[in-house]
Amino acid sequence: MDQSQSSAHSRPLRALIVEDSEQDAALLLRHLKKSGLQITHLRVDTPRAMQEALSKQTWDIVLSDYELPQFNGEMALALMKANGLDLPFILISGAVAEEVAARAMRSGAHDYFLKSELGPRLVAAIEREIKEVAVRAENMAMQEQLLVSDCLSSMGTLAAGVAHEINNPMTSVMANIDLATASLTHLAQDPALHGPMGEIGEELRDAREAAERIRNIVRDIKIFSRPLSEATGPVSVDKVMESTLRMAWNEVRYRARLVKNYGETPLVEASESRLGQLFLNLVVSATQGLAEGRWTENRIIVSTSTDDQGRAVIEIQGTGPGSFGSHAERNTIPGARHKSPGIAFAICQRIVANLGGLIESDRVKGHHTTFRVTLPPARALPTERSTMPPLSRSTRPRGRVLLIDDEPRNVSAVVRALSREHHIETSHDAVVAMAKIKNGERFDVILCAMVMGEQSGMDVYRALVKIDKEQARNLIFLTSDALPPQLREFLADVPNQRIDKNFDTIHLRLLINDRMH
Repeated sequence: MDQSQSSAHSRPLRALIVEDSEQDAALLLRHLKKSGLQITHLRVDTPRAMQEALSKQTWDIVLSDYELPQFNGEMALALMKANGLDLPFILISGAVAEEVAARAMRSGAHDYFLKSELGPRLVAAIEREIKEVAVRAENMAMQEQLLVSDCLSSMGTLAAGVAHEINNPMTSVMANIDLATASLTHLAQDPALHGPMGEIGEELRDAREAAERIRNIVRDIKIFSRPLSEATGPVSVDKVMESTLRMAWNEVRYRARLVKNYGETPLVEASESRLGQLFLNLVVSATQGLAEGRWTENRIIVSTSTDDQGRAVIEIQGTGPGSFGSHAERNTIPGARHKSPGIAFAICQRIVANLGGLIESDRVKGHHTTFRVTLPPARALPTERSTMPPLSRSTRPRGRVLLIDDEPRNVSAVVRALSREHHIETSHDAVVAMAKIKNGERFDVILCAMVMGEQSGMDVYRALVKIDKEQARNLIFLTSDALPPQLREFLADVPNQRIDKNFDTIHLRLLINDRMH
């Protein structure tokens, strides 16, 4: 084999040679190099020397004699496997019985040759086995990615369920705190009660702030629990980054100080869950690359900007003593052409490729780790479907409101919020509610939960369209981000207003008042 037929390795092949004869090892290397292979090697002839070599260095192949004074090929193969290594293992012996060679092959050896047969067939076998190892590694990486995806999907389903269960009582908590605060504000006008009411008001404000934090956590969970296959649309980079940093805060807070440098960025075409997963992987990777115990010196710097081509640029940098990276390197990964150094980065690479963007990593040992993501702007601006009315309209005629929800606490909260200004009828059963309208009852507003026990808001809307299209237009959905795909697709196709179940009472009242004519 001439030089043009040699292996396409860009670096020398690292061979561990298990051989007690320096002369035989030299002969083997001469044959390989003559065939065009570039070889760097180490010769070992005892189990201890082989173990040390496997522990301290990385190898591409093991070429082993069968009979050694303190060792043999089957023992060498077993030692390699005991170290958890998947390397081509080829036996090369002066003489070996066929049954011995067959036994070694059954144990995991990839091929065997006699020392008198060294030549092109050996080189071809080496190149074949090197390629097969690469294929096995790639298949293993794909399996790991599938496993990670399955785990993320299961965790997302669990998180969505948890978020939904928190969401319902949180609606009641927020609404009742707002109502109690409003009542105390009225009572505090009495000079005799001003002091005690003021203290209670402060306690309620603290409770409201804590509840607001819980609500934000629930919203963040909703973002990360959505399926990765959801439709894309114009997404705010800064909004998703804020959710990401809240999710990653427990990882960051003990390793580094967080610095945020947000600039103007365009909306990007993505799904919030995919973008959130991308940012979370990069923030955690940059954070874990920092040395522990140096919180005052380490920094996680998150920057957003727009480049001269109008693309959104997101930089996540971990700086400080002990930043990881074995050497200075710079990788540019356009689309999916770069093999990832790990599963997390492989996921990031795939996400960026699907978004038509570019991801770069810049790592300098002991100095910094920077991930830079560039994403094209969204193709169109989002269609605004406001859930909040103009704040200028504060009073409206008393109206009739029908609330359809099977969560008793939510019902109580809405009734308390609206009953002073409007007549409220409630129903936990969508069929009963539809019967009211079918029998001729009319409502100025119908508030309907999207997720209920037997029927959904989608079912209510479709029934209303058949009964009374005017009443269907009066429907406002009480919704959340943690919805099944079918309901999300439905909401994207209907013009009706919607309000998150984690509403505050002021916005709910303004929304209802705005609909009264």
